[in-house]
Amino acid sequence: MRILEINNQVGYADVDGIPFEQTLAKMCDHFHREACAISMALIDDATMHELNRRFLKHDEPTDVLTFPGPTATPGRLEGEILISTDTAARCAGDLGIRVEGEILLYFIHGVLHLLGYDDQQPTDAARMREMERLFLEQAGFAYLFDSDDLVDEA
Repeated sequence: MRILEINNQVGYADVDGIPFEQTLAKMCDHFHREACAISMALIDDATMHELNRRFLKHDEPTDVLTFPGPTATPGRLEGEILISTDTAARCAGDLGIRVEGEILLYFIHGVLHLLGYDDQQPTDAARMREMERLFLEQAGFAYLFDSDDLVDEA
């Protein structure tokens, strides 16, 4: 069973053109999750700023926040992903890429966090970036982040 609930709070027009369901299915298969239930909200920077301050004590907006679900188990992926479309549009503009790819990257990043991936340490971040690359490219989007920049090979 795979459930993806999308709450488009900002009225983002092209949400139907982003392959969230297909990407979630591929990730659930790849990580051997029999059940996946994700609630995703597309929000603006002001809302993200408030939530980031309330839950993480960071006084700024961010790209994505994740919250694990109460019944997540090793075989069941469950949680909530919040994505700032303002941040995605700004970053996509800076990089000269489609905003849909940036939003999908944030979704993939959020799912990976729910699966236990972390990006606080360079080695962990590099592993996470490789998974982001895999799923973003499978969805037909270019991946621009070079994970080799995260690892000190000395």
